[in-house]
Amino acid sequence: MVRPPLNNTACVKTNHVYYMTQRGWNTATTNQNLSNVIKPIIPTDDERAMSISVTFQGADIPTQTINTFSNFAPISQDSSTTPSYPLLGGRTTPLFYLESLPSKDKMALYHLVSMYVNPGVKPELFDVQVAVLNGNKSTLHTWNFGKCQITNYEPYLDEAALNYKFHLKWQAEIKDRTTFHCSGLNLD
Repeated sequence: MVRPPLNNTACVKTNHVYYMTQRGWNTATTNQNLSNVIKPIIPTDDERAMSISVTFQGADIPTQTINTFSNFAPISQDSSTTPSYPLLGGRTTPLFYLESLPSKDKMALYHLVSMYVNPGVKPELFDVQVAVLNGNKSTLHTWNFGKCQITNYEPYLDEAALNYKFHLKWQAEIKDRTTFHCSGLNLD
């Protein structure tokens, strides 16, 4: 059967066909070409996630929004570099990482990272808001992380040959990944 409005297909037991038809589902007949009934769901740039905007706020970092992060992913442990689901991975506190090309617009973040490296300096906890934006820069959803600290910072050389790079060349590029451990998360 075919379920409107997106024309998704589903296998249905014969005794359920009547009930599904009552709910607006259509039956696909053997005479029909399913490719004419089923339409692929390809979102436009204005409907799908295209970029992220990250705002930091705290005593040791001025409120700052950075739009040049290339990757955001929740993870299950500090040493993990791959996204992990379920969201908390068995943890009671959320972890995530942000990845990007190093750039001058992140100087306040790099200063905060240096506070974690230098002995005797204990930075204050801070909040991080990650907004997922569509093609026209409207917010699709927001991740509000509270009371965060940086648990890892690593610059590295991305030499993967099959990935088209952010600097628009088929060459290695230097990236950095910052891992955050937070006490709370609110999804909007």
